[in-house]
Amino acid sequence: MKPSRHFSQILQWSVVAVVVAVVIATGFLTNITLRSIEKNLPITLLTELEALDLLLEDLAEVVSAAEATKRVPNPENYIQLRIKVKIVFDGVVKLRETYVFDNLIQASAFHAVVAPAISDIQLWLVEGVSGYGPETATTLDIAISRITEAFSKARTLNHDSHKNAQKILNKQRIRLEHFLLSVNLLFLLTLTITVIMIFLVARRHVFLRQELEAQIELGRAEKTLRESEERFKTLSDKTPLGMCLIDIDGRYEYVNPAFVKIFGYDLSDIPTGKEWFRTAYPDPEYRREVIADWKEDLSSYPNLEIRPRIYEVRCKGGDFRTIMFRPVTLPFGKQLIIYEDITERKQAEKQLQDTLESLRKAVGATMQVMVAAVETRDPYTSGHQKRSADLARAIAAEMGLPPEKIEGIRMAGSIHDIGKLSIPAEILSKPTKLSEIEFSLIKEHAKKGYEMLKDVESPWPLAEIVRQHHERMDGSGYPRNLKGDDILIETRILSVADVVEAMASHRPYRPGLGIDAALNEIEKNRGILYDNVVADACLRLFREKGFNLEGLDYKR
Repeated sequence: MKPSRHFSQILQWSVVAVVVAVVIATGFLTNITLRSIEKNLPITLLTELEALDLLLEDLAEVVSAAEATKRVPNPENYIQLRIKVKIVFDGVVKLRETYVFDNLIQASAFHAVVAPAISDIQLWLVEGVSGYGPETATTLDIAISRITEAFSKARTLNHDSHKNAQKILNKQRIRLEHFLLSVNLLFLLTLTITVIMIFLVARRHVFLRQELEAQIELGRAEKTLRESEERFKTLSDKTPLGMCLIDIDGRYEYVNPAFVKIFGYDLSDIPTGKEWFRTAYPDPEYRREVIADWKEDLSSYPNLEIRPRIYEVRCKGGDFRTIMFRPVTLPFGKQLIIYEDITERKQAEKQLQDTLESLRKAVGATMQVMVAAVETRDPYTSGHQKRSADLARAIAAEMGLPPEKIEGIRMAGSIHDIGKLSIPAEILSKPTKLSEIEFSLIKEHAKKGYEMLKDVESPWPLAEIVRQHHERMDGSGYPRNLKGDDILIETRILSVADVVEAMASHRPYRPGLGIDAALNEIEKNRGILYDNVVADACLRLFREKGFNLEGLDYKR
């Protein structure tokens, strides 16, 4: 117990000694600093500045007195001017005898400017200048010029002196602030040292206990890490996806069996990323593109964010495979990359795309056959469907519709009169006005077209567009008297295109009315028979963008 008590006493005396030493040091530093501040207080400086200010005021009175004498050159004013000059002269003499802070407040410069001028004026007011009497206008003008110039220079010097004085005062204030900061830091240091020494022994026991706990926790962490590595290796060995781990210097640390199976390369083939890029991408141009993508991803993607890329990679056997890369930058700088061979999927997608293209061409050919059949039955409307479809597509593009919807509108426009196949050719080509019964048969072509197309598989509502192409926004159309939003947007576009083309074209029973008449019809019934947005787009095409109906000789 004695050694422990002895250590405690030593500790207590040490704390007391440190505190006493700090207090003494603080008092000593405080005393020195205060004496320094007191010694350097600019009392004399402030006195000199005040003297300069008073002298400048007197000089200003000389200028005022000279100007007053010039205005009223009577003896009384000359007497006052001489008195003012004498006051300034005496002040300049006194300034020369008493100034101390010459370099700071520029007293000598002030004296050099004012003294000669005031001496000359004093002499001129007694003896005159160059033959002119002392109380003549010429002498007074010369004196005013001289004293005004001196006053201007003196005022500038006085302003500079005040600025210098302010700098001195600022320095004094800064020194005091530094002193206060030093004192505060010193007391803070004292408090810190005291607290450290008081709790030193107690904390030693805490540190020992924490060190023991840290060692135990480190052992647990190492065990957990080993288990995690074993699980990762087991998972990576069993997964069908290729995996590799690259260190921050670009060296391949690990590749799993699936990586070797996909590419054929092992660690001996690609020790670093440089060998990988040269081996996997033999074409220099393609290799530069891949490397550029890689660098861009590294700079723009944060840690732990997957950035998938697809590349064509040459495998060890020489064949090329389409691989999806999923690189991830780990927090400690390494990169984990997961590889998926999507060669067969890409081939299947290409085959599907080729099949769809073939089907699209077959549908297009079928449509052309239907168009030809309609035009064979109704030769007077030859090209009507194609021109209507082209105009409808242009209007849809002007409205900013998606490409797929635009293609559906073009396709429907190409066959929108297919229902005329069910109407007798004699009625279709009749050169005179149709009877009511004949017109009612003509109106059936929209419904007949729907019935022909309703069972046709298509990504677009072709049958419904064909059935609605004579409907109108106010419900006055046929065959179902639909109104407003009940009419498909595709149909609203096609109906405007159909009307414009039909009116501009020739018919068996009338000549073409011309494009202006067709556009006037659309403008007049905009919002009544025809959709506002569609009508505006159509009018813009013709009147602002110079659209023409191809293959049609019409009058504008």
